[in-house]
Amino acid sequence: RIKEDSKPDAIVNSWWDFGHWFKYWTDRAVTFDGTTQNTDQAHWIGRALLTGSEKEAIAILRMLDCGDRRGFEMLSKVTDDGTEAVSTLKQIILLDREEAKKVLTRKFDENFSESLLGKTHCEPPEDYFITSEDMVGKSGVWSHFGIWDFDRALVYNTLKKKEYGNDLDKSVRFLQERFGYSKNNAEKLFYEVQSITTSDRANNWIAPWPGYAGSAGCGKMDNLTLSCAISGIPLVVNLSTNEAYAESTTGRVHPKSISFPADKGIMVRKYNESVITLQNGRSLGVALIKDGESYSIVAMDSDLTASMFTRLFYQEGIGLKHFKKFSDETTMFGSRVIVWKVDW
Repeated sequence: RIKEDSKPDAIVNSWWDFGHWFKYWTDRAVTFDGTTQNTDQAHWIGRALLTGSEKEAIAILRMLDCGDRRGFEMLSKVTDDGTEAVSTLKQIILLDREEAKKVLTRKFDENFSESLLGKTHCEPPEDYFITSEDMVGKSGVWSHFGIWDFDRALVYNTLKKKEYGNDLDKSVRFLQERFGYSKNNAEKLFYEVQSITTSDRANNWIAPWPGYAGSAGCGKMDNLTLSCAISGIPLVVNLSTNEAYAESTTGRVHPKSISFPADKGIMVRKYNESVITLQNGRSLGVALIKDGESYSIVAMDSDLTASMFTRLFYQEGIGLKHFKKFSDETTMFGSRVIVWKVDW
């Protein structure tokens, strides 16, 4: 339907692995495919899926549709600092064009600022955002890149360089000058980084791998109370007080966060004590799904509880202003694919 119902300059956004298929079947451009999977696009699309802010998700998609990765390339070239480039982009894309220009002209000349804004704040073309069932199993990957800590990556890569190596004094000076660490904290971080000996451990140190942990139906205990057994945990959900808990030998324990469907979106309840953890040691998050008079529940890492993917794929886009459902289909293999048209 995208091919028939969209303008020729429309753009399709989703995770990278079906990018070439999307280009072929829609005859439209994509921002992310197999040729760009090792670029900063992985962070931006991952972040658009992971963020709980619709404003941020829309700002990211606008930047990608306006300039692909050229804004990042421009900033990286002029600053010689990819981490600073990402930080600057994250700041300005959330601002309107005039406010963004004020921020940029404090650091760069007007010509450069205007050129960059053309890559981040243009009048964007039509955009189609695809969320599909296969992305549930891949959530650990796209969320890992979406939550990627560029400062930690810079610290790791810098302290592992040959010119730094085991040089404690040089490393401490770098950490103090770049991040404002105290000498004591900088030394602790130095030894922490030096203890990382494999790329897998480095990846885990820089960013976690949040993912989904299954779904299940809920039964009614009474009109306002649900019983939802998820991941082996017998959760009780109170719809009147927006509480969720499980009984344990030490008392009640809670998900780190739970999202409830509400009239104008979702309501998120967070707990800071007696939090349930998943097998990977991360905190449990759950999203309650309402379908008519029935309820079900989805378990996940708490970072995904109010994410755009959770809200779009599991919660029907409830309360979102800029994502309008374009199509909702099931493939011949039984997988659900939802296409959202962005209302800029």
